[in-house]
Amino acid sequence: MNENEQYKAAINTLYRWTYELAEYAGATVEDVEEFWNELVTVPELLREYAYYHDTGEVLCEYRIEGYSVADIMVWQIDHFRAHMDRVFTNNKNNKNKLVYETFKMMLKIRKDPGILLIMANETGTDLTGGWTI
Repeated sequence: MNENEQYKAAINTLYRWTYELAEYAGATVEDVEEFWNELVTVPELLREYAYYHDTGEVLCEYRIEGYSVADIMVWQIDHFRAHMDRVFTNNKNNKNKLVYETFKMMLKIRKDPGILLIMANETGTDLTGGWTI
């Protein structure tokens, strides 16, 4: 298999994995397609996504105003904690949703860095004052 074929196979694997993550996250097909179509236009974030797929760890090379995938994941976890005990959510044991929502949030922040101000001022819990990195 040549390099181009390897790349296409890797992209196809990531595409299928995206649907698996999104299914656990409760995303619609339209949401998944929108997410995927945007993700592939940001090679640095796609690399982070592929690295997570391959290793289960975050690479943290791509940053937006200093925030990495790990930072967004921590923020997401904080929000997930606030919802864990609520019966109507499936966040307690849903790592796939966490991963999907984290990368989706990175794309949102890329479009609107003002979201970072919101993140800095809320915790998702009963604590006040937000958090900083």
